[in-house]
Amino acid sequence: MMVDMGKSTDMPVIQAMLDWLGISHIDIAFNSHPHSDHIGSTHSLLQSCTFGMFMTAYPEDYKGDGVYQIGAMNALREAHVPIQHVDNGDAFSLGPANCTVMRRDISNPNVNQTSAMLMVQYGECRLLLTADVFGIALQHLAEEYDVKADIMKYPHHGIDTIPPVFIQEVAPEFAFLTHATRGSEKGQQSLYWFGVPYDFATEGILHFTSNGEYWLIERLPYSLLNI
Repeated sequence: MMVDMGKSTDMPVIQAMLDWLGISHIDIAFNSHPHSDHIGSTHSLLQSCTFGMFMTAYPEDYKGDGVYQIGAMNALREAHVPIQHVDNGDAFSLGPANCTVMRRDISNPNVNQTSAMLMVQYGECRLLLTADVFGIALQHLAEEYDVKADIMKYPHHGIDTIPPVFIQEVAPEFAFLTHATRGSEKGQQSLYWFGVPYDFATEGILHFTSNGEYWLIERLPYSLLNI
């Protein structure tokens, strides 16, 4: 499963990562929300690998500032990729792992606030992918769901502070930020306040492995990708 597709300009790094992992087919392409930095390279990906299905929580004709939904849907249809619509509370399997969609859709015009979080559970191990949700929406999701997770992707690239109730409910043992050290100062401060160790996905490869009971977290150099 690939969760979000990045910007169109990210394709060289994405392709290098897929080559390094030996992946030419993606069973599930899950899109948290259709901002161009999360779905922009869909067209390019379809030129280099095949998709089993594409999952979206948004209408196929969804429009908005920085939204690339219609272009991505057209590319998927041209490639004959099945499009599956998911929403709050939907669950699906990924091999032996279980995935649950967590989303607030209250007709909020802010796309980030309605983006779909994903809880991935394999055995006793849980990974929470928080998309770009921020503010009060995180608090509502923490009240609605069991968001406890071992590892958490920090919401919205670390740009915003996180509601205390959310991070207390998640109680992560480790977090990672998809932004560099600059621009994620508020996220770093939130994690520091709650004593959560963290690292940056922009400074090398963060590689997580689980046997369903324990996690192994490795930092690997970008040089492995030959880019």
